[in-house]
Amino acid sequence: MLKVNSPTLPARNRMLGSAGFALLIMLLIHMTKTVDRNIMGVLFEPLKAEFGVSDTLLGLVAGAIFGILHAVASLVLGHLSDRMSRVKLLSAACVLWSGLTMLCGMATSFWQLALARAGVAMAEAGSAGTAVPLIAEMFPPNRRSLATGIYFLGAPFGVLVGIGLGSWIAQNYGWRAAFSLAGFPGLLLGLLLYVFVREPKRSAPVSPQTGSSALPGGIASQEGIVTSIKALLANRPYLFLTLSCALASIPATAFGTWGTSFLIRSHHLSLQHAGLLTGLIGISGNVLGTIFSGWLIDRLTTKNSAWQIRIPMLGLLLATPMGLLYFLWPADIMWQLGRLPVPTVVLFGMSFAFFTGWWIAPAYSAISNLIEADRRGFATAFFGVAFSAVGMGLGPLIVGAISDLLTPVSGVDSLRYAMALTIATTLVAVWLMRLAIQPYQLALEAIHAKD
Repeated sequence: MLKVNSPTLPARNRMLGSAGFALLIMLLIHMTKTVDRNIMGVLFEPLKAEFGVSDTLLGLVAGAIFGILHAVASLVLGHLSDRMSRVKLLSAACVLWSGLTMLCGMATSFWQLALARAGVAMAEAGSAGTAVPLIAEMFPPNRRSLATGIYFLGAPFGVLVGIGLGSWIAQNYGWRAAFSLAGFPGLLLGLLLYVFVREPKRSAPVSPQTGSSALPGGIASQEGIVTSIKALLANRPYLFLTLSCALASIPATAFGTWGTSFLIRSHHLSLQHAGLLTGLIGISGNVLGTIFSGWLIDRLTTKNSAWQIRIPMLGLLLATPMGLLYFLWPADIMWQLGRLPVPTVVLFGMSFAFFTGWWIAPAYSAISNLIEADRRGFATAFFGVAFSAVGMGLGPLIVGAISDLLTPVSGVDSLRYAMALTIATTLVAVWLMRLAIQPYQLALEAIHAKD
């Protein structure tokens, strides 16, 4: 068995090779989770044709219903992850959401599909409070942002496979085959995690500047969910980061959920080409942005902890104009790569994805720095709830509803305008991140002072 322990900082450094293997498995699990979560967005057009449903209903099932159930289950399972083996919890959740994704391909009505997707939503909640806290225990603070960023690379790779390969499978073999093939890898990965990775020992949070532990553990085990929520909401930097990232997730989720339909409707691409380009945009931009920001933050925060939030804030500012250009640029074809038409908007989409990659993983790392080990599971899950409830929950539903409202006026371009409107939320997110910087620094100073 692979043993990952971290009783001291030197011991952590000696275990980085083993921790790296564990990180690889969790990255692949996160990738399958992203595939299973996003595959329905790829299949909106064939599902709409087969079941005769509206954009609003598609957005409701893929967004609001999914997000609400995911949020509630995340709180319960995140609370549980602070009290049991996170490795076992993540393994079981991965097997369950993968199997339910395969069941989606067997649905004979839209409501059967919706029921299976509800199960996927609740099972995927098992990853919210497990993987990031595990990474925080396996890696020292000066490598934590990059390690967390590598884990979150599963998202763009999942987008590429889920949207790019998923659209090709759907076009050539049907939407049922796409669901079935999307779920299968997770069954194997869940078992692999269970067999080869052991639970690391839990430690107190460590200052990213000093490398020293400061807060005792063992507190959260005596708390209920309501008490834990109150404690988190009283933590000002945590609260500001959670609110800002929830708002920033709305356009990011709109990009992933409606991106394929947007390229089909406004840029006249086929399902296969639109899905492939959406996947390539996400992986090429987001991978580079995530790795670059993680590497940069790990170096800058040794001198000034404020960079943990300044870099994500800068990323949001730069992503805003790129997102507007992506959604509003008129239809054209810049290149023809073999049979693949490449519109000009691909450049703007890659830039948007690159700068979006600057804020997700660093925000999770900031939470790991703020919260003691016995609360990290629930704190990470509650943070993820904001993504699900606001980004995944409200985002697709808002876009779908606005698109339906604008259809009589804008026709097929109603979707592009609905997506563009979501960009406004990033400006509010930037303001909230700015408010988080000073209390974040003060919190870390207080942690260090207790050492």
